[in-house]
Amino acid sequence: MNTKNEWPAAFRMVWLTGGLVALNEPESNAVSVETRGNGRKIAEFRIPAYPALFAALMSRGFKIIGTTFITSADQVNGTQATEFRAAALNGGWRLWDTFQAWRNVVAAAAKSNDMKLLDISSRIATGLQFSEMRLYDLAMSYSAQLHGHLKDNEPKEREAFKDTFSPGVYKDIHGLFWEMAVLRDVLAQFVAVYCLGREDATTLSGLRRSLNKSPSRDVEANRFVALADKQSSGWMATFGSYRDCFTHSAPLHEIEGSSWAIQDLLILKDGKTVPQIYYPLPADTEELSRRRAKGPLFTSLDEMAKNASRKRERTSEPDALEYLHTCLCQFTELAAQLLNRSPLQPRPVVITEADVIGEIKVTPR
Repeated sequence: MNTKNEWPAAFRMVWLTGGLVALNEPESNAVSVETRGNGRKIAEFRIPAYPALFAALMSRGFKIIGTTFITSADQVNGTQATEFRAAALNGGWRLWDTFQAWRNVVAAAAKSNDMKLLDISSRIATGLQFSEMRLYDLAMSYSAQLHGHLKDNEPKEREAFKDTFSPGVYKDIHGLFWEMAVLRDVLAQFVAVYCLGREDATTLSGLRRSLNKSPSRDVEANRFVALADKQSSGWMATFGSYRDCFTHSAPLHEIEGSSWAIQDLLILKDGKTVPQIYYPLPADTEELSRRRAKGPLFTSLDEMAKNASRKRERTSEPDALEYLHTCLCQFTELAAQLLNRSPLQPRPVVITEADVIGEIKVTPR
């Protein structure tokens, strides 16, 4: 196989759940799964074609968070940002496509001098972009911690620990919760203005109050609010409970007194195991928030230590990175569906001579 002719000159870093990263060098069909770039090698294989990378990883049992593409010398040298794209749950770059579509709504609004639409659509696009960037931060933090933990240690079946990377991981978890809450609220404002024709709501809670005061038959608006309904266990309600708990009660690492990063094992489809990092999210944040509002959770340090040492289960206490990636994909789907309610459809940016003021100077690098 002549990969030099068939492979684009792109270095791809595929960020996986648990902190692993799959590396594919430019013009090469070799894939190496490592704890980070130039980290401990966990697995390696070859792919038959450039597009086959993602299917090959998923067929082996890996779960993809997103991919960094490095395609220029400036990116290698650090004088230009690399390109990270969040992966959709079923593959593809749904967030990237949706972000571009909302930027094109911004362009259409600018051409029509529709300042209201320009403002809201611009904030939706920014919310998608910034959430994607924070997902990247969190994936890299997991990877750095996995690499540091396994530098001088063999993977264990299960091991709880803290290290110097732990605060950075918690920071990035909280940062992504916060960023997506901002995205949620601007999507709610869009629903209020362009689905309901109302100016009385700029947040999800404001949209709820508006609909409670004056119900509507609009399907899109009612569906949006239903996702945030605690009684029906809507996914947006669960997201909101986590965000509110960590904002108003205590940060994740203190919400139950003390917590740990966990290194456990992912079982691949061939039965082999690979190490991964696990940050458990609590099972019932509503109950935790109620209990913490009444005072300390524990009556003694011994009681707190006993709770900290109990075994966490991924089925009831999901991993933060996996959970937040899923939520971002769900917010992306909402943003994509709401494009149909925009009064102006996405308009690709086309620059003509009439748009150019003054001289254009091109500086080669």
